[in-house]
Amino acid sequence: MDSSAVSWVTALFAMISALALQVEGIDTVSAIYGETITVPCNDNKQLPEGVVFVKWKYEQKDGTSQSLLTKSIVKDRADFDASPEYVGRLDIGKQNELLVSNATLQDQRRFNCMVATTSDVIEHLVNVKVYKKPSKPEITESPKYLDVGKLQMIGKCISKDGNPQGNTTWYRNGALLESDGKTVDISDTAMQAPVTGLITTTSVLRYAAQKTDVRANFTCNVQHFLDKDQESGPVTFPIYYPSEKVKIEVLTPSPIREGDSVTLKCSGDGSPPPASFTFFLKDKKENVENSNNYTIESVSRNMTGDYSCSLLNDENLKDTATITVHYLDMILTPVGSVTKEVGQSVNVTLSKASSADLAVTWKKDNVKIDAPTLQKLAYRDAGNYECEVTAAAVKGLKKTSSFQLIVEGKPHIKNLIKKLGQDGKTNTLSCIVEGSPKPTVQWNVNASTVNESPYVNGQFTHTITMIPQGNDTVYCTVSNKLGQDQYTVNVSTFHTPSSKSDESEDSRETNDQTKLIVGVVVGLIVAALVAGLIYWIYMKKSKQGSWKTGEKDRGSHEENKKLEENNHKSEA
Repeated sequence: MDSSAVSWVTALFAMISALALQVEGIDTVSAIYGETITVPCNDNKQLPEGVVFVKWKYEQKDGTSQSLLTKSIVKDRADFDASPEYVGRLDIGKQNELLVSNATLQDQRRFNCMVATTSDVIEHLVNVKVYKKPSKPEITESPKYLDVGKLQMIGKCISKDGNPQGNTTWYRNGALLESDGKTVDISDTAMQAPVTGLITTTSVLRYAAQKTDVRANFTCNVQHFLDKDQESGPVTFPIYYPSEKVKIEVLTPSPIREGDSVTLKCSGDGSPPPASFTFFLKDKKENVENSNNYTIESVSRNMTGDYSCSLLNDENLKDTATITVHYLDMILTPVGSVTKEVGQSVNVTLSKASSADLAVTWKKDNVKIDAPTLQKLAYRDAGNYECEVTAAAVKGLKKTSSFQLIVEGKPHIKNLIKKLGQDGKTNTLSCIVEGSPKPTVQWNVNASTVNESPYVNGQFTHTITMIPQGNDTVYCTVSNKLGQDQYTVNVSTFHTPSSKSDESEDSRETNDQTKLIVGVVVGLIVAALVAGLIYWIYMKKSKQGSWKTGEKDRGSHEENKKLEENNHKSEA
């Protein structure tokens, strides 16, 4: 200050010292850390008349006062006399209120607004409180996993830089946790920063986990009067506990057939799941590390039975499963290619055995048939016979066997049919042949056309068309490796309606009919002779009786008449 100002202030204080001092009540204002503190003078009331100046000062820790600024009524600006901690942070408002920017905890003190008038000095005392909301809590130092039944630290819930400090609580899946000294233990600490004076709180939760804590969420909350509760992010933990049970599974779908591969799986209910096991097979045990599967290749029926598994290091903890291996045996006799002659027999036998009920199906040349009975073989019996045995209850369990039956026989001409063509000149000759292997056919005449029907069931028809050159004798000759047969027919250039060539019959049919007629005639002649003999005997006995009795001939006459009628009928 210059000399005039010093003299003015000196005079002013001298005047104040001569006045009576009045102190009003103490007010309290609250401020937020880092924001501007507004400290009212005279509770923001209108200043009294005759004000000379307003002076702000604060109380130091030792109880002495420290001046901050002075505002004269006759001057527009205040004169600052602040300590270093307030340099650049002070201002005075229109109502003479003190403005302190960037509030800190060091600003928590008593401020004094002194109003000097021409007749009096009034002091307004104001206590300042600075508050700060703590930071959002964060859980740190959490373990990688929790062991069941063991009291372990879940983590530290840290909330920084509050004033006053916040209150911390812990939650599991939203439910409040409270210390019980056994399964839950919570301890809280607070630390004040030496420079700022702000408080950091640390809450440690120790917890004895249970199996039900798998996927459980742990959180912490910090409560502070300045704002609503702040919640940390959740933390979860793998829960470790030993297996109490093991389980064996047969992964291969049922039913299991001979030749299948069977995979067994073993598992434990521990956490983390056990990775190594011992498998107990029919005649041995197998240790498997870092895997829970074991595969048995190409099982057979004698592998039916119980299979077990256990933990690698604890064979007392064991589980068992039963495997049933289904099988099917089939023996068909005969098999392959079978050659027989007409009239012979084939003995077909089928032996079968299975672990399930069986169904038998027969086919001949892919057509379903009943079980074959091959006695007195005919050509139609030849073909491919297939037998299929199926276990309906076991999907895919079936076997098939087959044999090829070949029926052979000497060639035989069953008939030779002769027909006159519509032009009256040509003759059609059809030779009906049977035999196996298929016979070859030869004619002794030149044919204008040759046709042959399909070879079915050992039989076919070979047909030719020819023009007779006169009265020709035509031969049909058939042969195969077993023999031959021949048939003859007469073919004439001339044709009459009554000739045998006009009838659609062959010579073998004509001979058969002739033999039949001769037999009938002979039978009638024999019957007539027998009837005549009976009549003669009867007449002789009748005459002898008449002489003995002396009766009249009336009765004998009637009998004779009847006998004559019978005789006539017999002769007829």
